[in-house]
Amino acid sequence: MKYVVAIFVVAVLSLLLWFILIGDSGLYVLNTPLDKDSIDFEIQDSSGLVDQAKAEVVLADEKIAQIEQLVEEEAVVSFRLRIVAHAEADLDSRLDGLLSDYTGHMDYAVSLMEDASAQGLDVEELAQLIAEKTVVHSEVLLDVYEKVPERARERIMNVVSNNNKGHEKATEAVQNRNQVQERYEKRVKNIEGGLNNISRGRRDE
Repeated sequence: MKYVVAIFVVAVLSLLLWFILIGDSGLYVLNTPLDKDSIDFEIQDSSGLVDQAKAEVVLADEKIAQIEQLVEEEAVVSFRLRIVAHAEADLDSRLDGLLSDYTGHMDYAVSLMEDASAQGLDVEELAQLIAEKTVVHSEVLLDVYEKVPERARERIMNVVSNNNKGHEKATEAVQNRNQVQERYEKRVKNIEGGLNNISRGRRDE
């Protein structure tokens, strides 16, 4: 009789322990550490979004510097050697690659900023960086506009227009939106005016 009672007690305790460990979700003991690890990984990955976005802005900055340098160097070469047709074809091809790379880096930076902001991360410094660089880069592109082949000018206009959109998104992401808008208001208007003047000039041709 004692033996039967002992078996019954062990069975009840085993069943109780099974419910405690398994719970309603199944394999609770196994799932809990996995869920925690998953959450930790997501947090670490999310915190990397801002740094990654800043790195993309740096890469975009480098592409703009390369574009500016390329245009100036090619202008000198084509003038001295009088091989304008060949120089323009080569410049157009190289500009196309640089502009494409630039747009990819800047668009990705803006996208990462939006993702980080949606996850509640601090994007203040990043947003201000993008707001500044989109303006600076557009000013450089408009400055070299007249120096590039006709085929490249349309692409430059598209990149500048795209930068204006990125600037707006960055401005919306900062806490003191009005201050950032005031800081770049005149320069943004000049950029928009430059685009409008170019568009009117192209229509009048």
